[in-house]
Amino acid sequence: MPRGQPLDLSTGTKHCPRCETVKPLSEFYKSKSTTHGYQVYCKTCCAVRHDGWRRKNLAKTREASRKWREENPDLAKDHKRKSVYGLSLGEYEALLHKQNGRCAICSSPTAGGRGGFHVDHCHNTKRIRGLLCHRCNLGIGQLNHDPSVLEAAIRYLAEAG
Repeated sequence: MPRGQPLDLSTGTKHCPRCETVKPLSEFYKSKSTTHGYQVYCKTCCAVRHDGWRRKNLAKTREASRKWREENPDLAKDHKRKSVYGLSLGEYEALLHKQNGRCAICSSPTAGGRGGFHVDHCHNTKRIRGLLCHRCNLGIGQLNHDPSVLEAAIRYLAEAG
């Protein structure tokens, strides 16, 4: 495609002036600030450019992220839950409703700790088992999520009286 024709709607392609490549329109972000409705550079070139800027401005981006997390604690927690466990806010709320708003182990209605109930998951399969209060989550974590150790602890408590 000649350089003078950056967008060809008949073929659904556009020329990226940075990498000098003709790509499908799906490889360009949409933009309201351009006459043709697409970013000037392709997604790959935009990502490289953004990453370069971010690396040069780490202190600025860290401060902006910290400030956003402080101003939006619930959104930040939801974002982290989604990225770490793949669990959306709706799925978390549905799981909590299924557990009647209580810990899956001790049935406490209070999460304890610094926030809501903890997402308990198998560290090997990454499968989510349920939501736990802070104390139960710490307890099974300290016992390495090992059923045989937990059973030994139960026997110990029963025998020690």
